[in-house]
Amino acid sequence: MCVLLAPGFQALGHFLNVNAFEPLCWMGCALIVIRIINTGNEKLWLWFGLLAGIGLETKHSMLIFGFALIAGLALTPQRKRLFNGWVCSAG
Repeated sequence: MCVLLAPGFQALGHFLNVNAFEPLCWMGCALIVIRIINTGNEKLWLWFGLLAGIGLETKHSMLIFGFALIAGLALTPQRKRLFNGWVCSAG
């Protein structure tokens, strides 16, 4: 599957438009959330907010990722990660 999708990502990155940075912002935010869950370091929400803000500046489809992330965290035992002061600071 990765081999089949790689030419599409290469074509998007070749033109250096906003579509080239969207996967980077999505994966960066996903990595930060995974690190928050694994380490419990709630201060990383500030970095998530920064990266999500950059992603929103490039493309508004970052909102889809944000809503999906909130829904995913709210439906799991990790919902306690959503209700703290650091999440409010990141927004």
